[in-house]
Amino acid sequence: MPRINPTLDDIGHCLSGRRVALVGNSERLFESDRQVDGYERVIRINNGHLAGRHHATAGSRTDVLALSLAVDVSEPLFESVGLVMWMTPKHEMITPELAPFLTHYPQAQWDRLYAELGTRPSTGCMMFDFLIRNIGFASLTLLGFDFWRSPTWYTAASRPGPHSPENEERYVRSAIERHRLENRAPIELIE
Repeated sequence: MPRINPTLDDIGHCLSGRRVALVGNSERLFESDRQVDGYERVIRINNGHLAGRHHATAGSRTDVLALSLAVDVSEPLFESVGLVMWMTPKHEMITPELAPFLTHYPQAQWDRLYAELGTRPSTGCMMFDFLIRNIGFASLTLLGFDFWRSPTWYTAASRPGPHSPENEERYVRSAIERHRLENRAPIELIE
């Protein structure tokens, strides 16, 4: 079962100094064996913790689950999640059953990212932003992020909704380059 009443410090302790995989939900995630479970820590997004049930190539571990939608806490795969972080400021979507398992993406960071993107950030973009601003990871690999060029595997739709794929891709690629120029921990994008 995920930890009850986790804190941002718990997320930090879990991820700091580790080789981290941030796993997106693009169908391209399943094109080859990504060896997801070979990373020291695995972060999944929304219903991404269910990926292993559908495709073995996606791995099965979820150390941190980043959410912007309510999930069924009675789902057996939810029980294997380590920590859960609520990403969106839409707190009305949090169910009473889910609430005890959550820590929250800081509102000030959401506001800053929203201003930078000029539109609502996706869950994946928020978690990427949280990681690069708050976590001293050893390395970060983004898997299954193609900025809505292919459908989300669990909806079969390529619908960015209120998000801007172009702005998010520009933001992510720019941050990766900044990390490289500043000789910080490496970040790799594998679509």
